Amino acid sequence: MPRLAKANIKKVSVRCAVCNADDYDIVAKVREFEYDNTTTDDFQFVVCRRCHLFYLNPRPDVSELGTIYPPEYHVYIPPASTASSFLKKIRAFPDFIRMQIEKQRVQKGPLSLVSGIPNAKILDIGCADGRQLLMMKHINPNLELYGVELDDKSAHAARQEGLDVRSGTLEHSNLPNEYFHLAYCANIIEHVDNPGGFLKKIHSLLLPRGYVVLLTPRVGGLDYLLFRKRYWGAYHVPRHWNLWNDENFTRFAHDCGFEVVKISSVLVPTHWIWSLHHWCSEHRFPSWFVDGITMHNFFWLGLFTCLEIILSKVYQTSEMHIVLQKPLHPGSKH
Repeated sequence: MPRLAKANIKKVSVRCAVCNADDYDIVAKVREFEYDNTTTDDFQFVVCRRCHLFYLNPRPDVSELGTIYPPEYHVYIPPASTASSFLKKIRAFPDFIRMQIEKQRVQKGPLSLVSGIPNAKILDIGCADGRQLLMMKHINPNLELYGVELDDKSAHAARQEGLDVRSGTLEHSNLPNEYFHLAYCANIIEHVDNPGGFLKKIHSLLLPRGYVVLLTPRVGGLDYLLFRKRYWGAYHVPRHWNLWNDENFTRFAHDCGFEVVKISSVLVPTHWIWSLHHWCSEHRFPSWFVDGITMHNFFWLGLFTCLEIILSKVYQTSEMHIVLQKPLHPGSKH
């Protein structure tokens, strides 16, 4: 029997995760656009008047995680690049391109930070089925790799590949303190209910002068400016709970004990694709057209990747690549 969307799911009202204020303005009335079997409820994104953090308020209670993350959630689905038939390989070409882009990003990003450390210990937080870890292992077989994944099925798939992946939350992963040279956290922190506690936990797991590399949406790109009132793809309702800009994430990182090494833009055409999808779905476009606006469609992926390349040169994209470092001594900057 098909899974049906739920109404009136359990929600909680929350305060700002950066400054703990309860003083906000409503910026967007939003709903679930991507899946038809999660919830039919309406939500709102608000902005903190003090530090300008965007956050979903009220947001789903953690007891509803199984509701808002359906079994076919995109990170639970393995890449289709291994499909057997020629036609499937053609359809999987966008996945292949994205994986090649991600490989370059990993090689030039997190792995470059530990290139001088033999047998560097790396933790991938929210590693899904381990595809990023396998990519790192392929680039450098000498790395000591670990992962944490909330979804049991995905974590099991990663262990089947010979990876050391723990099931559950980071806070309950039973990993050793001051052990890792680098933690990698790609598009996870915006999903967690307590981002401050989450980042402080990462801090405790890192060796002094260890790094954490994060990817997370940025409030302020051109797609945000065009679609912010309802349709912005990075809202990813109801799964994204906190969204930062460069300034308030810097403050947030400092409060959690980190020094900010760098915040830069990365190419993420997905936000554009979903923004257009959401807008078209409520403006009487035929369903066949709307259904074709996905991150698996080569035309849309190519078009918005080109746009992102231009924006990364002349403005900024709506995705931050953040490098933080744990100081050698508490309170120090070097």
